[in-house]
Amino acid sequence: MTKIVSSITSLVDFSIDASEIEPIYKRIKNQLSYIPPKKLDNPIFAEDPIISIRSMSFSYDKKTKIYDNFSYDFQFGRKYGIIGRTGEGKSTIVKLLYGLWQPDSGEILIDGISCTDLRYEDISEIITYVSSNPLIIHDTIYNNLTLFDADISERAVWEVLKKVELDSLFL
Repeated sequence: MTKIVSSITSLVDFSIDASEIEPIYKRIKNQLSYIPPKKLDNPIFAEDPIISIRSMSFSYDKKTKIYDNFSYDFQFGRKYGIIGRTGEGKSTIVKLLYGLWQPDSGEILIDGISCTDLRYEDISEIITYVSSNPLIIHDTIYNNLTLFDADISERAVWEVLKKVELDSLFL
């Protein structure tokens, strides 16, 4: 009798209320049926494209805003440093620019085209992002610098190393 009661107790302890499962089920169902938006093929940008952030707001939890009605224009060819403490939105703005995350409101445009309509590769042609925590691949320095791009010559790598005065480390 003790074994039966123990087994029933285990089953009761393991049981989950249907109200706890329903939100999980809905979330999984939504993910399975998600169809990503169509991206533009070969967008044409101006020679000096402008990245415009218009009245953008963003929060991780829909409560605490990281950006609130933020607007700014980034000019092509200029260098911008985004600085701040941890959690203030430095890497978040890059993820928003690349369309990896969507703003709660407002929009981010490149030459009037929404970043959500652009492919990652097309955005990468315009934006260069240098992280404060760079990824280093367990491979050669050459492959870390070229990221396995066969179009980058060894000569070009040496030229870059010379410009940043690191060439003498490898001679």
